[in-house]
Amino acid sequence: MKLATNQSPHARLPANRQVILFLAANPRDTGRLALDREARAIHVELKRSGYGHRFEFASRWAVQPMDLLRELRELKPTIVHFSGHGTRPVGTPDRGHGRDVVAEAPSGDALGGLMLDGDGGRGQLVTPEAIARTFGAVGSSVRLVVLNACYSAPLAEALREHVDCVVGMRCTIHDDAARSFAIGFYGGIGECESVAAAFEQGKAAILLDGLPDADRPHLQVRDGFDVGSALLERAVSPHDIIRIRKAKYVLLVVCIGIAIAIGIALASSFVNHGRLSVDVTPVTQ
Repeated sequence: MKLATNQSPHARLPANRQVILFLAANPRDTGRLALDREARAIHVELKRSGYGHRFEFASRWAVQPMDLLRELRELKPTIVHFSGHGTRPVGTPDRGHGRDVVAEAPSGDALGGLMLDGDGGRGQLVTPEAIARTFGAVGSSVRLVVLNACYSAPLAEALREHVDCVVGMRCTIHDDAARSFAIGFYGGIGECESVAAAFEQGKAAILLDGLPDADRPHLQVRDGFDVGSALLERAVSPHDIIRIRKAKYVLLVVCIGIAIAIGIALASSFVNHGRLSVDVTPVTQ
């Protein structure tokens, strides 16, 4: 499993791998989030999984609105993961260490939107309608979207028309809990588990780390999609290949050992038979 960071626009990724596009945005006028730790944790979890070799992890940082259109068009990812701030309703208290900011847009359309980097590094709100329209225009390759940001469930609902599965957050989620969810979730994806199984593993990871908010992730599924199926079909992993080769080697050694033992036994029998024949031969005058 390879890790690709921001590259030149013409650097293409290998076609035989499924691309996971990690989009991170933490504008300077929003609370600091440990997005680099999340990207590293996902990368490590995929690398150690049995089928991590089938994924290409491409990360993009300080993402601006137009980057979404460009990266979807260029990389044609199978999975898109957004890590950053969502927008919470005006009047909702700031929980602290969460992944949400107050939407400054006057209408309710901002709820469920994402805060990306704008001019000068300040936050720029992108509405659910704009994001859904973008996926509808250039996101035909995408089968799974993970919105690791607060109040992203409305956006997940909007994307369900264009993507098989979308994970969003019902309300606020702590930065650490969001990272734990990602570790558990991609561990399951890396083992070619079903989306439903990976989702449950993500929530379990939050609890295993002793954190709250395990009830915040919410899975949305397009009508007709079997959430119990895996995104990728299982194939023989490198670990399985090594085990198979070892088993063949052991079997070969055993067969050689048996053949040698049989050969020794036959030779011994032949020698003993010859000696017996000599002993019982009558002496002639």
